[in-house]
Formats: sequence, C-alpha cells, structure tokens
Amino acid sequence: FFAAGNSVASNWIDGWYPLAGIMQGSSTSNSLADSNWLTAGNARVLILQATEDKAAPPEDAGKALAKLIPERSQYKEIPQAGHAMLPEQPAAIAENILSFLTSADITGNTP
Repeated sequence: FFAAGNSVASNWIDGWYPLAGIMQGSSTSNSLADSNWLTAGNARVLILQATEDKAAPPEDAGKALAKLIPERSQYKEIPQAGHAMLPEQPAAIAENILSFLTSADITGNTP
C-alpha cells in the first residue's frame, strides 16, 4: 500500500478490522454498478492519483476515469505515493484540493 521508501504508518500494521473490510468490499461492488456514482453525476471532479499505487495503477484508475469525463475532470498525480497516499503525502493532497476548490466553481463554471 505504501510507495517505496515511505515509512508505514503504525495503524496500517495492526489497525485492521476484517469485518469493516468485508463491508467496504460489498459497498464498493454495489456502488460500481451505478454509472452515476462512478462518474460523479455531472459534477466537476478532481482526480488525485498516486504514482506508485499498485492496487489502483494510474492507467487503470485515475487516467481511465479522466478519459471517461474529460470535460469535467482535472487529473493530478501525487508522486512518491502508493494506495495509502493520505498518510504518505498529506500536504500534497491538501494543496491540490485547495487549489481545485479555489480555482473552479464546483458547479462546473469557471470563475
């Protein structure tokens, strides 16, 4: 889950709840059947993709979604991040989210 060279957060080592994982898997499977969920309806979308995500590689995840909704999406890669990108690169994630929210009207209009 972590990019090479990044330290593993301690709660990732022993903070797992198997039942929660089973419920998440079921929820994800049910949600993916709804194309409106997958493409975020008609909202503008910021896609943050970890460059070293082995569970959801850029070509199969972020880049694929950006190709589905090019007119509404903004694709940004987060370097030195794996599937656990939030504890790996919190500042880069926050910076990209704040930039997205301040540079575009989330209803789809540009300022």
